Formats: sequence, structure tokens, C-alpha cells
Amino acid sequence: MVRMDLTPYVDLLRRDLSSAAEVGGDQGREAARTLLVALEPAARLALMEAVAQAAAEISSELPAGSVEVRLAGRDLDFVVDAPPTVPEPPAAPAPPGPPGRPTTAPWRASRCACPSRSRSAPKTSPETPASR
Repeated sequence: MVRMDLTPYVDLLRRDLSSAAEVGGDQGREAARTLLVALEPAARLALMEAVAQAAAEISSELPAGSVEVRLAGRDLDFVVDAPPTVPEPPAAPAPPGPPGRPTTAPWRASRCACPSRSRSAPKTSPETPASR
């Protein structure tokens, strides 16, 4: 949650109005003071409405989730509701090599993993036609 203090924005408006009232002398300054007392709540409300409208527009552009603005005393709280991120699927295995040509690593692994094969030539028994 992120908090936004509206006071600096209202103070800026107050300073600008006070500076503009200096041109009017004592009567202008007194009128500005009176206006500022009534204007502060209206300025805060206008700022809140502008920020809430911006949050609604941001939410409408999000593919999922939302941005909410909540009043917390004289400040605003922003609450971002985003769906949990989905972990990326594991990478696909490497494509096999060209046909008829096994890749080196799997061929060696299968050759070593098979205990029934031996490196020497197969022996023939006397009953086989090869021995005659």
C-alpha cells in the first residue's frame, strides 16, 4: 500500500492564492485568507476525485487486477490488487539431431547404462549354423 499526502498540493494552492492576493493590498489579503479557509476542503476533495479517476482509468487498462484509492484521514492510500504471477514453464528440451545420427550424449549414456552389452564381439555356440 502506498500513501499519498495531499497537504503539499493544498499548500501550493494556498501560497499561489496568497501571492495573487498581494496585488489587492490589505483587502485582497483578507479576502484570500477567508477564501482559503473555505477552499481547503474543496481543494482536497477535487484532488481526491482526480486521483480516484486516474486510478479507475489505470485499472481499466490493466489486463487483470485493479488500483483502488482509499481515504485514510486526510491522506490517500493506493491499493494495487494484482493477480499472482504464474511461474514460467520449464524450457523445452533441445530438438533431436538429424535422423540416423544420434546425438553424442544420449548415445553414450545408453551404451554405458545397458549392462547386458559387452564391448567384445558376441560368442557363438557350437549349435549355431555359424559354427559349422
